[in-house]
This record gives sequence, structure tokens and C-alpha cells, in this order.
Amino acid sequence: MKNVLPPPELLTVTRALRRLTQALDTQSKLLEARAGMTASQWLCLQALAQSSTPLSARELADWVSLTPGTISPVLDRLEAKAWVQRTRSAQDRRRVDLEITEQGRRQWQEAPGVLPTQGVTQFAALSRERRKLLAQSLEDLTALLAPLKEPTRN
Repeated sequence: MKNVLPPPELLTVTRALRRLTQALDTQSKLLEARAGMTASQWLCLQALAQSSTPLSARELADWVSLTPGTISPVLDRLEAKAWVQRTRSAQDRRRVDLEITEQGRRQWQEAPGVLPTQGVTQFAALSRERRKLLAQSLEDLTALLAPLKEPTRN
């Protein structure tokens, strides 16, 4: 298959994505060095801290955009650090509920986060409409550029 010349704006998008990837990688290394947690662990703690009810592993995986296979070892490490607690649901014994512990909440609150504080502050200073537009644009771009999933065969 021959390469087709993309629209010229795609070079700008590609360069911006590369810079974004570099910035996220730098922040992830800082997070791990300062707080002893990965970006995935931080996101899981954030989701659990902000949830008003316990979450299942599937719900948490969906919330942080991880696969069930990827979330399991992340949860194992969080539980080993006593930052997350797994308990059987009283309503459905097949379900395992996940909750952040007080120690996990403290770790999450004290951690630098997955985004630089300056960037979060600047983003928050934008108008609500501009923030929504940026968020939707990123969602649209992700949908356009994400690899297509192969259909499952029975």
C-alpha cells in the first residue's frame, strides 16, 4: 500500500502529539521518583478517590482506559502497598469492590500528579467553553488516530 500525502495540518498535530508524549513521559518519571507510583496507579487512585461508591475492576479499567488484563497487576501493586482495598460485594458475591484506603488517599493527594501543576493551573484558567472544546478535540483526535480493533472470530 502506498503512502498517501496527509493534509499539511497533520504534521502540526503529529509534532504536538510528540511534544505532549515527551511532557507526559517526563511527568511520569517525576511522579514515580517522588511518590513511588506509576501514572496508571495514580489514575486508579484518583478514580477511586473521586468515586462516591466502590468500583469493580472492570469499572475502574473503563474509567482509566486500561484493559482488564492491564488493570489487574496495577491493582495487585496498589493492594500490596495498602493503598487500595478489595472486598467482596455484599449485594453480589461474584463482584469484588475496590476502595481507596486512607493511606492511599494521602499518597494520591501528596503525589505530583500525572500532569504538571503549571499546566493544570493554566488549563483551569481557560474559559469553560475553551476547556470543553480542547477536551472534545482530543477525544475526536484519539478516535481518529486510535488503531482499529480486529474483529473477533468465533
